[in-house]
Amino acid sequence: MQTIVFDYDESLLAPGEEPLLRIAHFTNGAWEYPDQVLDIDGNQITVTVNGFSPFALTTVPVPPALAFMLPALGIIAARRNRGHS
Repeated sequence: MQTIVFDYDESLLAPGEEPLLRIAHFTNGAWEYPDQVLDIDGNQITVTVNGFSPFALTTVPVPPALAFMLPALGIIAARRNRGHS
């Protein structure tokens, strides 16, 4: 297993998009989402993978029924990354 850290520039993202960021990894002919940690404060995504085939920075689509929760999810993720509960 390998751990890779990807940096991103949040100024290039649309409002509300940052909590949806994910790294996709192309393995065995398909895109997958490996285990990962999004660090909103540090603008990094850390993934653990078995190989170095192509990667892509993506956003995960959110079903319309859950879209109203996005602002709250961003606050929770930011607090967790700062060590608050």
